[in-house]
Amino acid sequence: MITKCNNNERSLIMTKKFSKLIIILSFVLILAACSGGNEGGNSEFELGDPIASVNGVTLHEGPYERAVERILLGYQQQGITLDGENGETVKERVHKQILDQMIQIEVLTQEAQNLGFTPTDSEVQAELDSFKGQYGSDEEYNNALSENLFTEEEFRKIIFEDISVKTLFDEVVADVSVTEEEVEDYYLEIVQEAQQQLDALRADGQELTQEQIAMMAPPFFEEVQEDIYNQLMQQKTQEKQMEYVNKLMEDSEIEMLIEE
Repeated sequence: MITKCNNNERSLIMTKKFSKLIIILSFVLILAACSGGNEGGNSEFELGDPIASVNGVTLHEGPYERAVERILLGYQQQGITLDGENGETVKERVHKQILDQMIQIEVLTQEAQNLGFTPTDSEVQAELDSFKGQYGSDEEYNNALSENLFTEEEFRKIIFEDISVKTLFDEVVADVSVTEEEVEDYYLEIVQEAQQQLDALRADGQELTQEQIAMMAPPFFEEVQEDIYNQLMQQKTQEKQMEYVNKLMEDSEIEMLIEE
């Protein structure tokens, strides 16, 4: 039996953890990761030495190190210290994550190109113009790129990759669906979890008031039906994306040219 709940806003009693892709796709988020940087920075940056080869395409040290620096600057601006042993651990993790991301994005972009899902020059330009329009002048825009260690060519490449991978993923998950039965089963798990928590407290000898019991009760199905549907869609979507990415990575020829 489902105990009635009050009209207060509730979160789901039981939430499911979703696997998350480690891919950073949004070029806006990449630029926003740090609002400042090398003041008056160079407008051109070196590619640097090769760091990896992905199906014959070379990834270079310059963009890799600048991406790492952007993330670390973002951490510092959030008050996260990078000193000492913990700081070194964070830096090592960021370096690994960025390298993994660059390789994955290259693999996915190549697949998008193979399947004809890459954007046109006009589509890339439209996205670039949209972002550029957020600044008051060309000088402010160029300063933002420079301060965040981007050339416009690099930024345009990120937009190209962003659109390519998003279009590819849209195609990959186009057939993902959630049935009404799955939503109901998920809700039943919530109800069962809430009841188990209540039973455990009673087994420990705790006497609960009606108000406490009401607060522990799950919300009505109608109140969370849409949220459950969205959660399940997100879970299935991420699972299918990850499965697709893992398969592409397995089928790709990846050569590391630096020590991880």
